[in-house]
Amino acid sequence: MDQLREDVPCSICLDVLDDPVSIECSHNFCQGCLVAHWRRVSAQGYQCPECRTPCSRDRMTPDTRLRALVKKITEPLREEMELQGPGAQPEPGRPVQLVRLDDKGSLILYEEALSLCLEQGGVGDAPVCLVSIIGEQRRGKSFLMNCLLRRLQSPEAVDASWMGREDEALGRFECRNGTATVTRGVWMWDQPLWVQAQGRRIFNISSTFKQTEADYLEMFIQVAKEVGGTCNLAPIQRLDLLVRDWQLSGAYGADVGQEYLGEITQDLEVSAEQPLVLETLRASGTRCYLLPHPGTQFTRSRVGTPDDIDEDFRQCLCEYVTSVVHSAGTHIRMD
Repeated sequence: MDQLREDVPCSICLDVLDDPVSIECSHNFCQGCLVAHWRRVSAQGYQCPECRTPCSRDRMTPDTRLRALVKKITEPLREEMELQGPGAQPEPGRPVQLVRLDDKGSLILYEEALSLCLEQGGVGDAPVCLVSIIGEQRRGKSFLMNCLLRRLQSPEAVDASWMGREDEALGRFECRNGTATVTRGVWMWDQPLWVQAQGRRIFNISSTFKQTEADYLEMFIQVAKEVGGTCNLAPIQRLDLLVRDWQLSGAYGADVGQEYLGEITQDLEVSAEQPLVLETLRASGTRCYLLPHPGTQFTRSRVGTPDDIDEDFRQCLCEYVTSVVHSAGTHIRMD
């Protein structure tokens, strides 16, 4: 079913196309989804929800060939679910894309996808904590997100058992070795995960905090300020600098990370070039955590399983991920 969603998805409901229709730009949607979408935004004129091309509502054409294809593929799956009975477990969550770049480099936000992620699963008026991971490409963001998902889905685990089988890949956000970018744009897990007990940002850094990282962080802070001002949110409630592949000493973790954070702020004070970054790093909600290299076996692995990870990295990773999960309930947004 996951493969089917990738091949014939409706970008409004993010599920398999139901009664598919085509519009002038050749994009396909569920007829009900498209009608409901245009009803909400009709004052702005009719546009394709995916590429924003102006469209005529009267030129919505049923795609009979695509409908037949979807039915042919999904019919066996429906029969299998009927045989399993009413007690069958629903499908697990999956990552969905919220933001992408078009051919001209402009940002495109899938508002329907964002609403789906934040308005399901009984979220309603419940307090929400958003954990996001930023950083340059090929810095292990998807791998870390998979670790957080695993830990959140195993709230009672007291050791590394939440990582699963030694030979099993950690999660659903795609990650693999190599130099090519795997994940483009902004993605999000489509189902809420409940924790007991205002949002959190993790800035994923490789080896050391260099000028490149400072520039990238400044850009992120500027965006966070703009968004915060629009949505009446504090730009950053808590920021973690997660430094991976640390090699300047043999010590790792939070304590030595705070020492390194002090060195970073001192360097920025001397240069006096990026006051916005310096202010953020000085904030009480900012901390630094140092991780060792995960080991050559892990970096050479095609997908990266727990069995591929060096033991010292595993211990540090478990400690950090557990600390994030346990603190989630103290960083919430009510509206």
